[in-house]
Amino acid sequence: MSELTSLFTPLTAEERSLVKEDLNLKTSSFWKEGFTQFRSNRLAFTGAILLALLFFMAIVAPLFTSYTYYETHLKLKNLPPSSQFWFGTDELGRDMFTRIWYGARISLFVGVMASIIDLVIGVFYGSISALLGGKREELMMQGS
Repeated sequence: MSELTSLFTPLTAEERSLVKEDLNLKTSSFWKEGFTQFRSNRLAFTGAILLALLFFMAIVAPLFTSYTYYETHLKLKNLPPSSQFWFGTDELGRDMFTRIWYGARISLFVGVMASIIDLVIGVFYGSISALLGGKREELMMQGS
């Protein structure tokens, strides 16, 4: 019995430091390892940076201009890009820079909302399927 209890006694602080030195353990968290793997995938990391930049520009870019997306200047129609109109103007003299970033805002909102709705419906449907179990679960999963 004494051998069995000696196997399960906790290590002292000195013994723990010796074991750590011997094994040369590097502790890491789940999130840190996941982020390290994510950063090593160049394509995914580049995509995430571009997506973050797109979100940032959609929120902040319209604040850089003094024009609204609906304001028309008929005398300034179809102008090429300039310091006054960064992306030029359209056939009604509206600033294209402002219109593009307001459109990006709407598109990103629609995409995020669609993802959230899909998530809610999927979790609900999957939960019902798991709750029912058996043949009904198989039928629901094959039908989805």
